[in-house]
Amino acid sequence: LNHYQPHLKVIHLHQTACGDGPYSAKATVEQYMEWGDPTRPDHGLDLEYPCVLPLIVAAAKDAYNDGCMRTVNIEDYFSKEFLASGVLEYLKTKNLGTDELNEKIKEAMPERRRPVDIMSEELIDKQTGKFKEGSHLYKCLMRAMELADLSQGWTPTKPIYFYHLKSDKVVPYSNFEAVKKGIMKNNPNVQFVEPSDAHASVNLILRVAKGMVSPDYSHTDHSGGGFLFYMDYMLGDRLRSNKF
Repeated sequence: LNHYQPHLKVIHLHQTACGDGPYSAKATVEQYMEWGDPTRPDHGLDLEYPCVLPLIVAAAKDAYNDGCMRTVNIEDYFSKEFLASGVLEYLKTKNLGTDELNEKIKEAMPERRRPVDIMSEELIDKQTGKFKEGSHLYKCLMRAMELADLSQGWTPTKPIYFYHLKSDKVVPYSNFEAVKKGIMKNNPNVQFVEPSDAHASVNLILRVAKGMVSPDYSHTDHSGGGFLFYMDYMLGDRLRSNKF
C-alpha cells in the first residue's frame, strides 16, 4: 500500500462495485454440505455450480502450499468419479471457464453431483455426508479457509450496500451473514440498516428490462442476481431520482 500511496493523492474514487466471489469459503462449503446432505428426505441436492468445490481446494493448495496445505495432495480430496472428469488438470492449464468446467463434471458424473459424490471418503463420511473432522485433509483445508476468510478482521470505513439474493445457489447468502457476524463481533457500534424500499429500484429496473429477469426473487438465480446488481449500480441512481 505504501508503494501506491502517491497515487492515492490524485485518484479520488467516488464509488466502486464488486461481485460474485464468496467472502467466506468456509461458509460456502458448509452451505453446500447442508444442501447436499444425503440424509435429507430428497437425498440431497446436486450442486448448481459443482466446480466451486475443486476451485476452493485448488486455491487453498496454491496459496498455502508452503504452509498448512504442504502435507496434502490435492487429488486426495476428491472421489475417483470426480477425478475422471479431468477438471484438476483443466484448472492447471486455466483454459476453461467455470461453465465449461461444470459441463466436464456433469459429463463425468451424470447421476449425482453432491459434495458427498465429489469429495473423497477420506474427507467425507459417505453415509452421513459429514466431514471427517479428525482427518488430516479436513484440518489442513479448514485452516487454509480460515486464513483466507474475508469475513473476519475487517471493518468498513465507508457506507456499503450489500446486494445478495437469498436464493443464490452459487455464492450462498450465508456469505453475507458471515460478513455481518464478523463485523459485529469486534465492532458492535457498526449499524446494518435494511431500507424499507429495498426492492424499489429493482422493480423500476425490471420495467426497463422487462422480460429479461423474473420478478420472483425466490427463483432468481446467481446470474440473474448479478444482472440486477449491475443494472442497479449503473442505472439505479438515475431511476430513483427520475433523471433517466
